[in-house]
Amino acid sequence: MKKIVSWFGVIGGVIFSAAGIIASTCVTCATVCGPVCCAGPVIAVSGLLVGILGVGLSRFLHDYSLVFIVLGAILLAYGIYLIMRGRKSKRKRDNMDGEKIQNIVREAYGEIAQGQKGCGCSTCGPDTKTFAKSIGYSEDELKTAPDESNLALGCGNPTALASLKANEVVLDLGSGAGFDCFLAAAKVRPKGKVIGVDMTPEMIEKAEENARKNRIENVEFRLGEIENLPVEDNSVDVVISNCVVNLSENKPKVFREVYRVLKPHGRIAISDIALLKELPKKIQESIRAYVGCVAGGMLIDEYKKIVEAAGLKGVKVTVKGSSSCIDPNTKDPIGKAFLNGLEEEESLAEYAVSIYVEGHK
Repeated sequence: MKKIVSWFGVIGGVIFSAAGIIASTCVTCATVCGPVCCAGPVIAVSGLLVGILGVGLSRFLHDYSLVFIVLGAILLAYGIYLIMRGRKSKRKRDNMDGEKIQNIVREAYGEIAQGQKGCGCSTCGPDTKTFAKSIGYSEDELKTAPDESNLALGCGNPTALASLKANEVVLDLGSGAGFDCFLAAAKVRPKGKVIGVDMTPEMIEKAEENARKNRIENVEFRLGEIENLPVEDNSVDVVISNCVVNLSENKPKVFREVYRVLKPHGRIAISDIALLKELPKKIQESIRAYVGCVAGGMLIDEYKKIVEAAGLKGVKVTVKGSSSCIDPNTKDPIGKAFLNGLEEEESLAEYAVSIYVEGHK
C-alpha cells in the first residue's frame, strides 16, 4: 500500500511540476516563436519528465519503467525537432518582414527618383540647395555636383568627413541620384574612382544619366543591396553613406559587408540617424516613418557596438545635431507620420539626432 501511495505521489509531483514548466514555457515562447516553436519546449520538457519518472519508478515497476524511459526519449527528441523547426519558421517570417519593408522603401525612393515625391529622409520640402547647406554642404560643393543629383535626402556631409585624397577608391552605400558620388569623384581625381550602390533601379538610372550628361567618368553605379554589396573583397579605401544604413533591416550585416570590402586600414565616414531614446510605439510601427529614416534608427550606443562587432577599430560616433526639420504644418505624409506619433508637447528632436560615424579596418 505504501508503494502505491508513493507511486501516486511521484506521479502527482511530476504532473504538477510539468504543468508549471509547460505553462511558463508557453507564455514565454508563444510571443516569440509562435505555436510550432512553443510546442517544441513543451513536448521536450514532458519527455524529459516522463523519462525521469521511468527511472524513478524502476524500483516499483520493473516491467514498465523501460517503457516510460523510451517514451520520454521519443518525446524529448520530437520536442527538440519542433524547437528547431519553429526557429527556422521564425527566421523565415523575419526575412519576409524584412523583404516587405525593403520593397516599400525601394518603391518610395523609386518614386522620389522619378520626381513623383520630394521627400524621404529629409522630409523638408523642395528647396534642395537650402537643405543641403543646412546639413553641412558648402556653396562650392553644390556647384561641383549636378543640380539633378541633389534630392535633399541626406542628414550630413560624409564626403567632407572622409577627408578624401587623390587616387582613392570610394564606395557610397545608397548612392541615390549620385550627389555624394559626384562630390567624391572630384576629390579623388585623377586616378581615383567612386562606386555607388543603390537597390532602386530608378535611382541607378537617374545617377547614370547625371554622370553621362555632365561627363563625369570616374564614377560607376551598381544595382545592389548594402547587405550584399556587389563589390570585391579588400578593394575600397573609403566607405561613405548618407542617411541610408538606418533603412536596413540587418545593420550588423551591412557593417560586416563594409569590413569585407575595405582594404587594410581602409576607413568609414558615415552620416546617419540615431536615437537618444526609444521612439513612441506609434512611430516605430509606421512604415512612412521608416521610409523617413527615423523608425529604423537605433540607440547611439547600440549603433557603435554593431560597428565595432563587425571588426572595425577606432569607432567614433559624433552627435551632429537634431535630425528634425519637420514643419508643424507639413503636408508631407512622412512628416505627418512623425508628428502624429508624438505627444502634444513633444518634438522629434527629443528622440532622433544626426550622427557621424568614423572608424577603420
